[in-house]
Amino acid sequence: MEVFPGDLKDAASLDAATRGMTVIVSTATAVISAGPGNSLAAVDRDGHKALLAAAGKNGVRKFVFVSLSPGLPEASPLIACKRGIERAVRASGLTWTILQPSYFMEIWFGPEMGWDLRQGKAQFFGPGTARASGISIEDVAAHAIASVTEPKSDNQDIPLGGPDALSPLEVVKIFEQVSGRKFRVKKIPLFIPRIAAVVLKPFNPKLASLMAFGAMADRDDVIDMTKARQIFGLPATSLADFAHKQFAR
Repeated sequence: MEVFPGDLKDAASLDAATRGMTVIVSTATAVISAGPGNSLAAVDRDGHKALLAAAGKNGVRKFVFVSLSPGLPEASPLIACKRGIERAVRASGLTWTILQPSYFMEIWFGPEMGWDLRQGKAQFFGPGTARASGISIEDVAAHAIASVTEPKSDNQDIPLGGPDALSPLEVVKIFEQVSGRKFRVKKIPLFIPRIAAVVLKPFNPKLASLMAFGAMADRDDVIDMTKARQIFGLPATSLADFAHKQFAR
């Protein structure tokens, strides 16, 4: 394997890195990166625009962009960046695929969001009754890889989700069944992330974006996987499968 380094904040490096490439798959985001200069504007927005420009200049055949669920409104800086790049990808003149996954199981039910599966602790915003088609990061990666060579994915927006649309309360029950232990649940009132998302937006767009996700925790995000199954036919990780993997580690 040959590695060609590039930095989304450095247009010259992108020009060099994309020469001779036929397909680009971009999953990049600065939302949880603390590196210098890694802002949403510099990476998620301007960086992807520069990458698209370099791809067009150097004859890249296809651009695969991993975005986020089509059901989420442009209610945060991160979502606004993702939607803006979706539009730029469609208008780029390249062949493209836009993958639109729902919440990642590994993040949404991980320590970043206050869950501790080993200790039997769960934390979520709101009453925990809204349903979402959470998906494993591994499944998103599999679809991205398949998009490289699957012509049926060309010039398509493809929503992605897991096989089950579950609420956080239902997720807790599955974790309890698989682990054989009772979970302690902490519910954070929705007004907290809603206020934080507004207050933080001018000063810390990345944290404001994370709070905005929490503020939308009372919204269903159910993904219809019919299109993805017709195009790719790939298996999907259920929440129970994910739980078994987590507790087997």
